[in-house]
This record gives sequence, C-alpha cells and structure tokens, in this order.
Amino acid sequence: MNKNKSLLILIFVLVVCVAIYAVVLIVSKTNEGTGTGSEEESDTQIDIVNITSPVQISIFNAETEETLNFTKDEDGNWIWPQKTDLTLDKTFFDSIIQTVKDLNGTHEILSPTSGQLKEFGLESPALTAEFTDENGGKTVLRFGAKNSYNNEYYVNVDNSTEKVY
Repeated sequence: MNKNKSLLILIFVLVVCVAIYAVVLIVSKTNEGTGTGSEEESDTQIDIVNITSPVQISIFNAETEETLNFTKDEDGNWIWPQKTDLTLDKTFFDSIIQTVKDLNGTHEILSPTSGQLKEFGLESPALTAEFTDENGGKTVLRFGAKNSYNNEYYVNVDNSTEKVY
C-alpha cells in the first residue's frame, strides 16, 4: 500500500511538472508570433521575467491545493526534498528554466482592474510558479486564463497590480 501511495505521488509530480512545462512552452511558442518573423515583429516582444540561476522552484496547483518544491543541491542536481532518494532529470529542469527565461509577451495591460484580473483568471490563478535565486530573490509567475482570441495565456509577475501580459 505504501509503495502504491509513493508511486501515485511520483506520477502526480510528473504530471504536474509536464503540465507546467507544457504551459510555459505553449506561452513561449505562442508569443513567438505567427507572422513573417520580421524585425518589426520582434520589437513587439515584451520581456516578462528576468530570472537568474534559480536554486529553488515551487509550484502551486490551485485545483489540488498542493505545492511541489524542488531544490538544487551544491552539485547542481535537482532534488525533491520530500523524496530525496528520487533522482530527478537535471536537463528537464534546465529546459523549464530556459523556457521561462525566454518567456515573452505580445501585449501589456497596465493597471488592470480587479474585474479584469478575475476575467483574466489571475484573481485566483490555477497555476503559480515561484523561482528563488541563490541570493534569495524571488520571481513569482501566476498563469491565468487562455485568451481565446490569440491563444495566449495571461501572466502576472510577482503579484503586480501594475501589469498583466
């Protein structure tokens, strides 16, 4: 029974990690644009986040109300503190981090109202990812609803009420 529970937890962790990776990848690819790729288009890209060398990643899934924490050890390997005997794929985490670093927006909404935040799915976001760097600096990404018009997701950084991408 205990082995089955551990297996279910591991499967859940894998599904959540893949879901986060997929959302970040979709947002990133969607923001690359579908036009001609001209230099004028690239000028409309807005850098959303500036993370450097994260040593901890925390992911909160609002639907399950669970938080997953992953920490980078002194050897550069990612560990799941709740399951230290589990070997995690370093390249998977490196890929997620690089995708988040490359995350761009195509639109910036300044000073959104509380009604807009609710409409954008950011009042109670389904997924929140927090990246902590080696100096303790934190960057929080809140992923909101998908905009059906342009297939992009609304993203809020560091709970800012100033901007939504």
